[in-house]
Amino acid sequence: MKTPLLKLSLHSSLHHLLVIMPPEAVTYVGAGNGTGSLAQFFAQAGVADVTFVDAEERHLPHLRRNLEHCPGTRVLHQLVAERTQPATYYRANIASESGLLDPSLLEHLWPNIKINDSESRPGVSLADLLEDSEPRPTWLVVDCIPIVPILGDCSSLKDLDVIVIRVAQMEGEASLQASSGLAEANELLSAHGFIHVLTESGRHPGIGHALFVRSIRKAASQAKDARHAYADVVAQLSADRRDAGSTRELLECRVVQLTQRVRESEGEQKATEEAAVPRQLIEHVAQVTTKADELKYIIEAFEQRVASQLTDTNAAMERFLAECKSEQASNVLLGMIPRLFEEQFEKQRALLIEVGARQQGESSRLVQLTQRVGELEAAQKATQEVELHPWIAERLGEGTAKAVEIKSSIDALERLMTSQVTSIHAAMERLTPPDSNSNAGSGVARLIEEHFEKQKALFSEIEGRQKRDLSNAASNAIKQIEAFIGIQRWLPIDDSALDFHGWPISPDLGIFLLGKIQEEQYDLVIEFGSGTSTVLFARAFARARDEEIKESLEQLSQKRVISFEHDRLYYEKTLKLLKTRGLDEFVNLVHSPLVDHDDSSNTYLHYDCAPLLRQIAQFAEGRTLSILVLVDGPPELTCKNARYPAIPKIFDHLGRHRIDIVLDDANRPAEKEAIRMWKEYWKARSVRIADRQIASEKGIYFASNMI
Repeated sequence: MKTPLLKLSLHSSLHHLLVIMPPEAVTYVGAGNGTGSLAQFFAQAGVADVTFVDAEERHLPHLRRNLEHCPGTRVLHQLVAERTQPATYYRANIASESGLLDPSLLEHLWPNIKINDSESRPGVSLADLLEDSEPRPTWLVVDCIPIVPILGDCSSLKDLDVIVIRVAQMEGEASLQASSGLAEANELLSAHGFIHVLTESGRHPGIGHALFVRSIRKAASQAKDARHAYADVVAQLSADRRDAGSTRELLECRVVQLTQRVRESEGEQKATEEAAVPRQLIEHVAQVTTKADELKYIIEAFEQRVASQLTDTNAAMERFLAECKSEQASNVLLGMIPRLFEEQFEKQRALLIEVGARQQGESSRLVQLTQRVGELEAAQKATQEVELHPWIAERLGEGTAKAVEIKSSIDALERLMTSQVTSIHAAMERLTPPDSNSNAGSGVARLIEEHFEKQKALFSEIEGRQKRDLSNAASNAIKQIEAFIGIQRWLPIDDSALDFHGWPISPDLGIFLLGKIQEEQYDLVIEFGSGTSTVLFARAFARARDEEIKESLEQLSQKRVISFEHDRLYYEKTLKLLKTRGLDEFVNLVHSPLVDHDDSSNTYLHYDCAPLLRQIAQFAEGRTLSILVLVDGPPELTCKNARYPAIPKIFDHLGRHRIDIVLDDANRPAEKEAIRMWKEYWKARSVRIADRQIASEKGIYFASNMI
């Protein structure tokens, strides 16, 4: 082993190294009670981070007391061993020699050394200790033996620049030399890029501290080898690039073939999507058919009741005719007939009202079933590929047949009532005296005629109402089914159910919004009230994410949908819907509590959205954005005209941009009033608007500012 050239003391060398190779952090293993000269040097060296580690618990109070005045120091109670596992700890009568080494191996150095006790304690390897340190140390002091087992395979030393270790310098037991000798330690560290600078004896000449520094020459050699290896990699990459270039034409040809195949597949997929129908749709049509059967049954039961009453009425008339032979009896009977028919008319009228109410209830239930077409998507858990068009034709054919049967029943009911009128007329003629000019007979005839004309008109009204209800219900069901199928074409076949509080928008509104986004290519969508519509907006932009993003959006945000939601529960549900579908990257979902909004017309509760709208206006300064605004919140019960403030807020901040407004539930009185107030707002500010009402299940109001 070469004799070190430097003759400086250990402390002087460390002072120089603090300037040449300043440490980011220092780890000191075997610090004892902190009074040693080496421990005091590092405590006062001004290093930003020094960790003192010692295994002896009784040393810790003294160590903390001796070092607490030094900034950047901390104390750790830990036994550093060869591996992270239990190890035997020896406690000697000479406290500085307590540790992993059996004190009996040091008797040639300390003749009076003895073992007080030993115990198995949890140990941690030096590699794990340094790995868990933050920041990672670049200087290491190991002031304990055996040093070679503690250093291990030196894999933990790759980040270190300076190492100070405690070594045995006198000949002794072979096991002591192998584990703690300077020669063995130097051989181990030099193999990992360190050079031995000096060794300085301690209070016993047989034990000292050795200083090792990372070899700059060896590091440069390793860097040179790394550069050569990098050059080889670059050369190999260049060769690979040339090889790739030679196959480029083949790949381009293959791309053309694959593109053609993709176009063919898209056609097949479109046909498959059109043929895909959820099982819930099948159940819905079956329910509609079942309700039609129930309605037909109600009408048939009513026919039977009317026929039974007619039979009873005719029998009663026959009995009266048999008993009334004299002119006096005939006159009495003629006086009773008006009252008799008035009573019968009132009974049948009450019966018709009852049946009409039941039929109206059934019609309402039928309308509710059609509204569930929108909710089919919320219940959809999987789709199955079946042939849609033949099946739909078959089911709608069955529905048409049921409607024909219902119409036939209504026609039969009308014929029955006509027969009743004819029978009553015949009975009236039999009761009328021979004198055709009799005023009593002609009065009764006119009275009966009037009663039955009223009865006939009443039945005609019920029939017309039934036909209108059935026609409207069937028409709405077909529209919702068509809109639902249209929305399916925008969604992946395996998309899970949109089960968010019962479809806040109907399918016809959903397909309208998707069509506008595709047609107008909006820069931004702002939505008041989140839910399924939020998912549809995000899905529309996701579908076009491979297309070039507009320049006006580059500095604004990649999130092209901004949705304000005041209810924390619905906010969490919408966020979950977006995240489970990987769509949250397209939506800025804002939890926006309701706050007071003062307007010249009144004070309202509305979303706290003004700060974000101002931010959008600032980002879009100097550009004209195309913005779609959907007003679907807050709920009607929040306050009077709850949806009115949305438009003043939008136009106050973004009025110079091109804005399209969509209002859901436009058929309701509250929304109609909001529309009236919007028009007054626009008129007062000379904002030119083109608007229209769009027929739908719940009504759609659409307006655009003309800029």
